[in-house]
Amino acid sequence: MKNLSNFLILAIAAITFEACSSSRATTEGHSATGPSGTVAPASGDATNVSSGRNSSGGGVTVNNSGTGATEITPATGTTTGSVSSTSATTGQPTTGSSAPAGANKADKRSNEALQFIQQAALSGMAEVELSELAVKNAQSDAVKEYAAMVVKDHGAANVELKALATAKGINLEDSLASTKPAGIQSLTTASAEEFNQDYITLMIGNQKTAIDLFEDGTGSSDPEVKAFAKKHLPLLKKHLKQIMALGKITGG
Repeated sequence: MKNLSNFLILAIAAITFEACSSSRATTEGHSATGPSGTVAPASGDATNVSSGRNSSGGGVTVNNSGTGATEITPATGTTTGSVSSTSATTGQPTTGSSAPAGANKADKRSNEALQFIQQAALSGMAEVELSELAVKNAQSDAVKEYAAMVVKDHGAANVELKALATAKGINLEDSLASTKPAGIQSLTTASAEEFNQDYITLMIGNQKTAIDLFEDGTGSSDPEVKAFAKKHLPLLKKHLKQIMALGKITGG
């Protein structure tokens, strides 16, 4: 009986020791939370952590002085204002616009200038080439005189237009070299009796087309194009009036 009692006492002591050891390990391996909201880390320094939402009362802020307990306090701040992004290449905040406000206007003005200059150059070239043929082949002195005037006036305007194109970085040589005026082939092969009428008909059509182009040019947003169109539009109208009157005289 005595031996049995001793055995029981030893067994109870062993169980008690094991339970104490387990409890201590649990306490050392986990953080306990007290009634004041203070959390004690198991070992080492805690890392500061902040989390929250862009609204009042949301999220949790964890503050730690580096040692000891970590205090948890609710986030009470409110985020206001606009959010801007940062450029990965420059490190500067972006404004939300991909191009300056004046970029579109500059592009539009550049396109207007290009189209006007190219079309005006082709029109001017046609006037000169058709009229050069008329100076040689027309059967009427009046038609020859008119054609010579056109060569002179449009030749000077074409030189001015090429200078404007060069100033704007526009190359006209390729388009002019690869384009032949409408009607030039038929006028080249026209008979002596047909030549005057064919030339007058072609010139009336070309002058009307040129006048429409230059009238549009007077409203261009490009100041140089606008000035050029305004300068030469009256001359085009004069040439049209003269060729129409000449057609009535010659029966064209």
